[in-house]
Amino acid sequence: MAYYLILTNGMFYINAVFFTGISFGTIGTLFFFYSLSSILTVLIQSKKRLFFKDLNMFVTRQLGSKINTNFASISVVCIVLLMTIGIFSIGYSMQHVLSSELRSYAGFDCSFYDMPSNEDEYGRSFTGLKKFLDENENIKFYQTYRIYDLEQGYTELDVMFPEDASYLKEKVLNCISLSDYNRAMKMQGKEELSLSDREYAMLTNYSLLTDFANALYAANSSIVINGQHLLPVCSLVGNARNGLEGVMFIVPDEYTQGLHSGTSVLNLDCKSSNKADTFFQQLAEFDASNTYEERNYSYYNSRAEIYAQATTNKAVLSFVAIYLGVIFMITCAAILAIQQLADTADNKYRYDLLKKLGTDEKMLNKALFLQIACYFIFPLVLAVVHSFFGLWAANDTLKIYGDMNIGAGITVTAVFVGLLYSAYFIMTYVGSKSIISKK
Repeated sequence: MAYYLILTNGMFYINAVFFTGISFGTIGTLFFFYSLSSILTVLIQSKKRLFFKDLNMFVTRQLGSKINTNFASISVVCIVLLMTIGIFSIGYSMQHVLSSELRSYAGFDCSFYDMPSNEDEYGRSFTGLKKFLDENENIKFYQTYRIYDLEQGYTELDVMFPEDASYLKEKVLNCISLSDYNRAMKMQGKEELSLSDREYAMLTNYSLLTDFANALYAANSSIVINGQHLLPVCSLVGNARNGLEGVMFIVPDEYTQGLHSGTSVLNLDCKSSNKADTFFQQLAEFDASNTYEERNYSYYNSRAEIYAQATTNKAVLSFVAIYLGVIFMITCAAILAIQQLADTADNKYRYDLLKKLGTDEKMLNKALFLQIACYFIFPLVLAVVHSFFGLWAANDTLKIYGDMNIGAGITVTAVFVGLLYSAYFIMTYVGSKSIISKK
């Protein structure tokens, strides 16, 4: 039930269903380990040849007793292992997304945005800024385009709306003109687009919305502009998110006439990195000496600022993932190790009794190894099963941040958990073997 609730609700909505799923998962984990000792004993006893082989009878009773006594602590270890796997896998995948998609956030050296408060101001968007740029010798090129608002909303499209993109449900569709799009592509040396009458194309970056755009194309869903129905001709993946929120619709120029202009965007590149540094110094002086009415733009983002912010985010994300992952992992392994060493010391007299009955050292060590191995493996196996469903739900939710390669994060996590967990297991086994060998 916990798996079902988490997968259907996702991790984007922190609501009653989410907490119910977490509660069911916690209770289910406790019940699992509470019943494990009895089920394990019955299963092994049903296999007579296995049960009476070597010291398996002794191992089964010992292991069942330990699990039955410590089921609560084993459940806690299992849940903390789940957190370790989740934090490491998602943290690594997120910083990988920040690295791989950093260029898409900063397609130009600088991007300016203008969001005037009334229609009369649209005619003078970037007027003061353009004058400043035209007189600046550090600029390689600049290009402007407008984002227009349609009357049609996302929920009116004839296709299933992605639940994880609920933030778009109250928004209207945005479009840009074909000529503006082609100018931007020409600036970047990329292929231009051609559209016939009553055709539109779609541009998006997020994988979640790329699937949505592909679904619109597959369903041949139309959009309405000034009473005219336009049909999709293709779905494109863009390389810059400047001014892009949701799916951007590209339409022939004549269909943008009379539309409400929501935001104007100006992108520019400098002649070199040194020229860029000089330009931003000049821009700071320009901002300080001019009001909004004089410079005619609302705000800007620079490539340097985006890179610096991304580097900071990666550092924080990596530190939190590594710190919490290591702490949780050491905590889990230490709890299991201390319990096993303490139990071995308490039960030393039983091993001494087995020696008196004629059991050789090799058989005793094998029995000890099986007990410790099972005690370490059981919580890890259930944590892996939990994390499979947890990461499945997290991967679907985090698509909004980009196309995540969760497999790479799982691989790194498996190596980390395997090495640290194995090290504690080996040290616990060596320590326990030393305890029972002492006379």
